[in-house]
Amino acid sequence: MAITCIALLAGLSLATARSTQPYFPNINEEYTLSRLPISDHKQPLTKLKVTDNVIELTRANAWSPSSTYVQALRRQGGAVRVKNGTVNLISVEAGSVFLAPVTVGGQDFKVVIDSGSSDPWLATTNFDCISLYDGSDLDESECEFGTPYNSSASSTYRPITDQNFNISYADGEFLTGDMGYENFTMGGISVPHQEFALVDYAAWTGDGYSSGLIGFASRTLTSAYPGNDPTQDRGGQSLMGKY
Repeated sequence: MAITCIALLAGLSLATARSTQPYFPNINEEYTLSRLPISDHKQPLTKLKVTDNVIELTRANAWSPSSTYVQALRRQGGAVRVKNGTVNLISVEAGSVFLAPVTVGGQDFKVVIDSGSSDPWLATTNFDCISLYDGSDLDESECEFGTPYNSSASSTYRPITDQNFNISYADGEFLTGDMGYENFTMGGISVPHQEFALVDYAAWTGDGYSSGLIGFASRTLTSAYPGNDPTQDRGGQSLMGKY
C-alpha cells in the first residue's frame, strides 16, 4: 500500500469568524503533542535546518524484513533495480511536522511524511470536513488542507472497487474515503499505478499547506479495508490484517 522502500521507491484562508474563547481539548493518553493544534494562525513554511554534525554509520552483517522483501521481488521480477532519490523537506507546525513535494496524476501537492503509517492519501475536491470535537459539519477551510486532488483532472487515475480507506490517529483525527491507483513522482522517482486513498470525509487539523500524507512504514499497517462502507470496518480486518 505504501510507496515502498523499493522505490522510496518510495492557502487556504482561515475562517473569518473565530470564537473569542479558543477550544482546549482534554489532554490525555489519546493525544500526541506533535499533532495538537499549536496555533490559530497559519505558520510560514520553513526549510529544514542542516548542521555540519556527522554520525558515522557501520554496516552490520544482518538482515531486515524490508531488504528481504526487496530481494524477493527482484528474484520474482517485481523490481529490477533499486533507485535512489532526494527531496527537500519543509518544516511546519514549529518543526513538529515535515512536508515534501509530490506530483500525483500531473497535479502538484505538499504532503506530510509519516514513518508510522503505510498509506498514501490525499484530500479530494468537495470533501466533507467534520469537527474533531463534536462531529458537526464544518466548512472545508476549517480542516486546513492544501490544494485538494481532483481525479477528474487526471487521465491516469483508476478507481479500486470494493475497497475503502479508514484511518484514525492518536489525537482523535480520522479520515475515510475510496481507494484508487495513480501515478506518483517524488524526488525524481516515479511510481506508476500506485495505490492510494482519496479522502472525502475528514476530521482533521491541518497546517494550511499539506494536501495529504505519505506513509513509509510496513504495508502490513495499511488502513485499506474490504467493502465500500467504512462504518462496517473492524479493527484487525484490514486487507493485510485479514489475510
